[in-house]
Amino acid sequence: MLEIGDLNKTIRKFSNEIHPWENALMVRHNFETNGIAYIDLMFDAAGVPQEDLVWLGLLRTMVGSVDTASYSYSQLSTAVGSRTGGIAPLISIYPDFLDPVKASLAFGLRCRTLTEEIPFCFEIMEEMLFTSDLAQEKRLRELLFKLRSRLGTALASSGNATAVTRCMASFSANSQISDRIGGIAFYDFIKDLTDHFDEKKPLMAQKLSETLTRVLSG
Repeated sequence: MLEIGDLNKTIRKFSNEIHPWENALMVRHNFETNGIAYIDLMFDAAGVPQEDLVWLGLLRTMVGSVDTASYSYSQLSTAVGSRTGGIAPLISIYPDFLDPVKASLAFGLRCRTLTEEIPFCFEIMEEMLFTSDLAQEKRLRELLFKLRSRLGTALASSGNATAVTRCMASFSANSQISDRIGGIAFYDFIKDLTDHFDEKKPLMAQKLSETLTRVLSG
């Protein structure tokens, strides 16, 4: 059994090495990872209007789960699963701790892979970000109804946290964004899309494409 004396009292220091990379910045963390690379490819989402944050939340579900120029979604899933430890969209919120009405937002992809597969990982991430078919009606319908079911279960199972986020959305930028991309506001949005799918499918393709373009043009 471990004793308190067995714990290392030395605080592990951060290793944040910042390098210019074309028109972006690369932050490298110099730690031993046994040959595994952990990569976050992030884009500033400040250009997405507040009212369109719900579309950003939906985009997180769509990217990586639809056909691309070179892969069907099943082929894409097989390629990612066989050569990486996973590639998944993510949305990161960075609150301003000095001003609760301010927060920064980023959208991107997270990947983990063996170092020799890094070029393939970037190739696939480029494919997902720039060639995803966001207007594929059958797949969009499947993903929307699956998302509605999953959200309903998740929000109900953590009702206290859901309620707190909803209440704080009126005065906290962090909570407002969270509510719009994954809370009650987002659930209401998804419910409306599924209830009126045939009517709103042209709008969905348009707004998803516009939102992704805003993010990538940052």
